[in-house]
Amino acid sequence: MTNASQRVSPQVIAPAPTVIDIEASGFGRRSYPIEIGYVRDDGQAWCSLVRPAADWQHWDKQAERVHG
Repeated sequence: MTNASQRVSPQVIAPAPTVIDIEASGFGRRSYPIEIGYVRDDGQAWCSLVRPAADWQHWDKQAERVHG
């Protein structure tokens, strides 16, 4: 006879989350999105560049170095 402390519970493995990535023109309030993408738990991926609006002028060289 086994008691409750000796029972092994089945391991529940949750699926990997969908990951969303948004690259920005800089670090701060004047920044805007430049690329957006995702990868789902089944491996399906998608990404796209964002066409900036005419008044989106901020560009941060430090952010450019980080994003490549």
